[in-house]
Amino acid sequence: YTKLNPEMTGMGTTLVLLLIKENSYYFANVGDSRIYLRRGGALLQLTKDHSEVQRMVEQGLISREEAAIHPLRNIITRAIGSPSYRPDISGPHLLQEGDVFLLCSDGLTEYVKDEEILQQLSEEPQIATHNLVDLALHRGGLDDITVQIVEVLISKPVVIQEEVPASHPNRFYPSLALILTIVVFLVALFLYTQSLKKIPESSKVAPVDTLKEETLKEEETIPPIIEKKEQREEKSVTAFTQLDEKAIDAKLGASAANAHFQEVFNKMSDKKTQAKNLKFFSQTRDNTVIYILPGQTIYLAYGILGTKAGYNMSQEQIEALLAIAIARSSGDSNLNTENWEQELFAPANTPLDEATWKKAQEIYSRYNKANASSLFNSTKRFGKFKTLIRTGKYSIAINKSH
Repeated sequence: YTKLNPEMTGMGTTLVLLLIKENSYYFANVGDSRIYLRRGGALLQLTKDHSEVQRMVEQGLISREEAAIHPLRNIITRAIGSPSYRPDISGPHLLQEGDVFLLCSDGLTEYVKDEEILQQLSEEPQIATHNLVDLALHRGGLDDITVQIVEVLISKPVVIQEEVPASHPNRFYPSLALILTIVVFLVALFLYTQSLKKIPESSKVAPVDTLKEETLKEEETIPPIIEKKEQREEKSVTAFTQLDEKAIDAKLGASAANAHFQEVFNKMSDKKTQAKNLKFFSQTRDNTVIYILPGQTIYLAYGILGTKAGYNMSQEQIEALLAIAIARSSGDSNLNTENWEQELFAPANTPLDEATWKKAQEIYSRYNKANASSLFNSTKRFGKFKTLIRTGKYSIAINKSH
């Protein structure tokens, strides 16, 4: 390339590569472009920059905060184009459902902080991509800003039956299944387009985009179509959770629960009168570790509960907290659509009552009947833990100072 373009002699480029194969992933990098992984409400930088400031950080000469503004931060030590470049390659690593990968150039990380990246990765990938690029440009980004987001969705394996060779291999006959599939698709498409014509413009709901919501001025809302009083009252509660749960997810930095706690939740909750969904969240406040949308979703701050830097709780204690949340998740949400943040995030200051504790034991026994009584009735096992719990209308907190 440099022979054809001699003016490019001495130039180089960076590279990040992500390979997903079955239930594993591999990654590689050269230079200071990065790969991040969002898992369980936390953000992890998978790659290590090949840069002068990274070398200085590793030697203890400067801090990471100083590296972000150091005059040598754009000097890289490896690049494609260098005669002796060597990529870092890592893998295989186990994939988990709900994993979200971000591949990006330094044009993004120069202007956008890790916590802002984590918040945006709770959005739909296409929205998050545009938001991150817009954020970097808004802050003065002039360099190449390249962003790619990969979300892991695990589906059941598809079984492909062995096909019998056709008697005339050189002639093409469309299968009956293919023809029927096309016909069904065309009919469904026709019915869908007809239904769109009947939907009033005021009832169409756009995807939630938290970055644009924060930067645009509040617009005047269009009054909803008037329905019968009985229908309005019946649907008023469920309408909030359907329209605004994405906004709550974005506000909390919500993500899918891991496999273990999803299994525990599935065994504990009846999913009829109690919560139907479990999510993890990362944006904690006021010692709150659980938020509850009654009859709908429980948000659990798993990322800090079991860590020494957080609450250092045992797995049994976290499972007990989940049982308490399920016990308090019956009914419907009465959150005000205009002031839902103020109501949902109100501090939890009330000590846990005995009736809820007993109900939580009953719910816990659906998952672990053999140990439920010995855990919940033992002052040695759960005694002090119980005294730390505080409740609010929609939340549960841990009183660390108690």
